[in-house]
Amino acid sequence: MFTAATVNKFIPKDTAISFDRVTFAYKQGEEIFRDASFSIPKGGFFFLNGASGSGKSSLLKLIYNANKYYLGSLKVMGQEMKNIKERQLPDFRRKIGIVFQEFHLFDHLSTVDNVALPLTLNGEDLLHAREKAAELLSWIGLGSFLHKMPTILSGGQRQRVAMARAIINDPEIILADEPTGHVDDANAMKIMALFQSLHEKGKTLILSTHNRTIMDTMGYPQLTIENGTVALKKDDPRFSVSGIERSHVNPIGLSPEQESNVSRSYAREPSYTQAPKVNLFKEVENV
Repeated sequence: MFTAATVNKFIPKDTAISFDRVTFAYKQGEEIFRDASFSIPKGGFFFLNGASGSGKSSLLKLIYNANKYYLGSLKVMGQEMKNIKERQLPDFRRKIGIVFQEFHLFDHLSTVDNVALPLTLNGEDLLHAREKAAELLSWIGLGSFLHKMPTILSGGQRQRVAMARAIINDPEIILADEPTGHVDDANAMKIMALFQSLHEKGKTLILSTHNRTIMDTMGYPQLTIENGTVALKKDDPRFSVSGIERSHVNPIGLSPEQESNVSRSYAREPSYTQAPKVNLFKEVENV
């Protein structure tokens, strides 16, 4: 374990998220973490772990500007979060997809309409929004559940619907707060395979989890919050500053032919700092 600030000089200047001596405390005065300094490069994938109550959710909320008060400098896509105006928030948040542990689906809306909701709220035509949502749901393996209600879906299926809704606007950054907390191990790995596919398409991801098996299997760098400090773990021999090798995970149990279709746009082994930029909705077919 070493302080994340020590790797800042090695990370490319093209960063998605940067913390510079950020300290966050609740209004009651309880300090959650102090002097956090780290950078997430564009196209990076980092796990965020720590004990319950350590501040994982608070850190993610700072990134999408739900928590507004902190000391230090926090920049997301080059914008200082302290300076963002209320009128700028809608456009800013469209660039960030958020996956919650509790799903937050609307039980009175069908699966396809839950996913299409962010588009319709932005003024997009309902039919066009549903077409995009249906395409995305097919990609995550739920093409036969378009008109089902969330209440009849399994926990793993609901989490995948929540993922689809989070990425329907094709965000640059995806934040996930314990996305596998309510699913079994088999569904957890399917969900993680989808996150890996998004990373390989050039998305920047931070994913908080307690699941040590997932972190060890996927092999991405780990930010750890412990005793009020944020540190980057470096005890995995597969880790390097320029890239990281990962064990392959087959997304949602695809056939070899389907997996070949999914993988054709990122055939090379990706680096966590250098992922190909691919249109999320046009490159994946027949999954």
